[in-house]
Amino acid sequence: MVTASVSGSATLVGTNTATASNGVATFTDLGVSGTAGTYTLTFSSGALTVATQSITVTAGAAANIAINDGNNQTATVGSAVATAPSVIVTDAQGNAVQGTSVTFAVASGGGSLAPSGTVTTDASGIATSPAWTLGTTAGSNTLTATSSGLTGSPVTFTATGEPGTAARLVITGSATQTAGSSQDLTITARDLYNNTATAYSGDKSLTFSGASTAPDGTAPTVTDKDGNAVDFGDPTAITFTAGVATVPNGTTSNGAMTLYEAKTSAIDIQVTDGSISAAGIYDLSVTVSAATLDSFTVTTTTYTDISSKTAGESFEVRMRAVDEYLNIDGTFTGTVDLASSSTMIRGDGVSGAFTNGLSPVTTVSLTTAGSQTITATETGGSASGDSNAFTVMPGVGVNLAVASQPSGGQSGAALPTQPQGQVQDFFGNAVSAASRTVSVTEPSGETWSRLATTGYGGFKHITYGVNASGDGRWVAFNDGNDYFYYSDDGATWTQSAYGVGPTYSALDSISYGTDAQGDPQWMANSRRPSNNYIRVKISSDGSTWSNVTSTGLPSGGINRTLVYGNGVWM
Repeated sequence: MVTASVSGSATLVGTNTATASNGVATFTDLGVSGTAGTYTLTFSSGALTVATQSITVTAGAAANIAINDGNNQTATVGSAVATAPSVIVTDAQGNAVQGTSVTFAVASGGGSLAPSGTVTTDASGIATSPAWTLGTTAGSNTLTATSSGLTGSPVTFTATGEPGTAARLVITGSATQTAGSSQDLTITARDLYNNTATAYSGDKSLTFSGASTAPDGTAPTVTDKDGNAVDFGDPTAITFTAGVATVPNGTTSNGAMTLYEAKTSAIDIQVTDGSISAAGIYDLSVTVSAATLDSFTVTTTTYTDISSKTAGESFEVRMRAVDEYLNIDGTFTGTVDLASSSTMIRGDGVSGAFTNGLSPVTTVSLTTAGSQTITATETGGSASGDSNAFTVMPGVGVNLAVASQPSGGQSGAALPTQPQGQVQDFFGNAVSAASRTVSVTEPSGETWSRLATTGYGGFKHITYGVNASGDGRWVAFNDGNDYFYYSDDGATWTQSAYGVGPTYSALDSISYGTDAQGDPQWMANSRRPSNNYIRVKISSDGSTWSNVTSTGLPSGGINRTLVYGNGVWM
């Protein structure tokens, strides 16, 4: 019986004994198992001298695949890991197997390999992947190495993608805001691939833009890290933690934004640290609505201050419903009551209904000279507002009034209290700029002078009034040619292009007053002599006349005169 053995760490497989026949012992399934290399086989049989034989063992068939190097690495997103992942292929005894194909493929994370993913193991049984570039999203990336039929296949490598340096800022918050209220902003630093740039930390000096001051001049603000409200456009200290700046709970610091100007369309809030910015799709679009109704403005129709006017002059104003920052309150649809520090002959009372916070255009006329204002008060409410103070100037001097009565005194001596005469306009305002010579006569006689100009012999119904511009004007009817005439000084007269015509040729009266809106009017009562039918004519300036449709007047000849008083025609 011959017995075989092997040196070193190798072991024999199969049957290690054989019986000699004719002096020869033949082994039928003897093998050596172990690490590839050179070993010594020893054969022994009792007391016989042992026999030895040197034998070389090579790797067997590929059986296993495992990680060799490059697992659990970290790299910046969008860049390759420092060590290319590699695997080792071995036989059942752990011997490295050369020439085995291994396929590498990206499993998750969105990375890439370059150039190809299939590699053959080298003499050491190692297959190294092509360069592995991680995906652009921060977080876990995986790569697999596959070789069909091997234990351990596929092998998975893991790597972590970290954010890159900050490339932009992003502002997030509410898309709506009320004027005067605040909202908490969140400002995030992002890398080139929009990952939060966690390395962007600490105090940063930011400048905000995109919002304007309110109509009353109040500027938009953002609070700094200490809670101070800083105007847009000024450097603001904001603290970032791991790439994000927020307003801490229970505070109003580090990014509380207050806007004051209301807009019908969105405004874009932007921010920059001088190097990177939040703009475009990364800024915050906010629509700011007006606060609650606070007051009203009274201005011209172009929303400017009211300029000086003449007593009795008609002019247009418009009211706006506004919040405390003078933003238009578009929700107000009520009316206001108009009043003035002056007597108003037009425009006082309830206005028309507002639309989108704006009143209809309203025509007003004031008669009291001096500094005046117009006040609008919410009908049935308490909100009110004044116009700017503007000057109402006296009109043309048309009346002479005794401003100071004289007192009695010694005969032949000057009166101790001298009389004072005052030139007044149509509304009783003193006309300080008027220059007149006043004579005092006894009531026993009057002195009249005749106009030097000829052609006025047929004048009758001479009537004085004030036109819409506040200028005095005389109006008369010439019975000689049936035309109206007008004069601004009483001496020079101009023939109107209008008359009464051949049918209604009799003119019984001319009167002056105002219409329901306070505008000046001259009214003339013309009559058809054949049957005394009446036609009323009207003019706002004494020059241009038109017929009016009147109801309620009798057709007989008893209604010859129109008079005006206390706002009523009779």
